[in-house]
Amino acid sequence: MQKPGSKRRQRLLLVGSSALLVGAIAVVTMNMASAQQDNGEQPHAAASCFVEELPYPDDSYMSFATAMDSTGAYIAGRTYPSDPEANFERQVLIWHEGDLTRVDISGEDQLLGGINSSGDGAGSTYVDFRAVPILYRDGVVSELPYDREAAARDINDEGVVVGSNDAGQGRVPVYWEADATAPVELELPEGYHNGDVFAIDEEGTKVGFVSRNDSGNRMHYLWTNEGEGIPLPMPNDASPTDGFAADITAGWVTGPVWNGDQAGASTVRWQPGDLAPETKSLEFVSAINELGWIAGHESNRAAFANEAGVHTLPSIIDDPTATSNAIAISGDGAILAGNAETDPTEVHSFAAVRWTCQ
Repeated sequence: MQKPGSKRRQRLLLVGSSALLVGAIAVVTMNMASAQQDNGEQPHAAASCFVEELPYPDDSYMSFATAMDSTGAYIAGRTYPSDPEANFERQVLIWHEGDLTRVDISGEDQLLGGINSSGDGAGSTYVDFRAVPILYRDGVVSELPYDREAAARDINDEGVVVGSNDAGQGRVPVYWEADATAPVELELPEGYHNGDVFAIDEEGTKVGFVSRNDSGNRMHYLWTNEGEGIPLPMPNDASPTDGFAADITAGWVTGPVWNGDQAGASTVRWQPGDLAPETKSLEFVSAINELGWIAGHESNRAAFANEAGVHTLPSIIDDPTATSNAIAISGDGAILAGNAETDPTEVHSFAAVRWTCQ
C-alpha cells in the first residue's frame, strides 16, 4: 500500500487478530529518582523507556492511539484507510496483549475516546453529519440513547459512560449508567448553558468544562459522584481565559489552562480531597494516573512528569524535529500510549505507539 506522497514502510502482519510489529525500538536512559509521592505511594522508578510502533492493517496509511485503560493492557485507536473512496471513514482498533482487534463502527470519523480494564469502550461516530454516542461492550457495538446528537468520551470499570448530549439547545454534560435508557444531565452553574465531560474515575467523579455558550470560554469543572458541580480553583498566578479538566484518576485532576495573551497553555494539577491547584511544567497535558503523574508533551515531544521532574520519551525515528505526544499513562507509570511522527517531511505520517518504562 502507498501513503499519499511517499512509500510507507512495510509491516509484517500475521494471519488472524495477532500482528507482529516491524519497526524501530528506541531506548532512552532517564535519571529518575525514586522520590516519595505526596500521597505516600512509592513511584515506579523507571531507569529507561523504549517505544514501539503498534501494528495496524496494511490497508491503511496512518494510525492514532485514542485511549488506554489504567492498567495499560488495552489501547484503543484508529487508522486512516488508504482507499480514497473511504472519505472520512476510520477503522477503530484495540490492541491487547499482542492481539489486534478491528471494531467495525458505521458512519464517519469513528473513534473510541475511552476504554476500561475489561476492554469495553465508549466513543462516537458521525451519521448524516451528526454525532452519535457509541458503546463497545463484550465485543458488541451499540448506540447509547441520545437526543439530537451526542458524544461519549470515557468509560470507567463500572461501565458508566460520560460525555455530552445536545437536544437542540446546545451540548450539556451527561453520563450514562450501565444499561441506561437515557442520558442523565449534570448540574450547570447559574448563567452557564453548555458543557462536556471528558473523564470519569472509579469513584464516579467526573471532570470536564462548562461555558456560558457553545463558543464561549470554558471553565474547568468537576462533578462529584453525588452530582454536585464544583468549579476547579486556579493557582494564584493564573488568570484563565479558557481551559478544561482533561482527566481524573483516584481524585487527581489535571488539565490545560490558557491565560490571557499567553502564547501556549500551562498545566494545572489538582490534588485529591481539597482540590488544591498547582502549576506543573508540562507544555500540554492529556492524562494523569493514581500517583499524580501527568502525561502529555513538552517542546513537541511526548513526556511525562512526576516529583522527580519532566521526562521526555523517545521517538520512533532518529530525527529531533519529529513530534510526538502521550495521551495516557498507566497507574504505575510503566506504560504510556500516544502518537509519534514517522516522517516529518510528510503531512500524513503519524503512528500509534506504546512506551514501556522500567
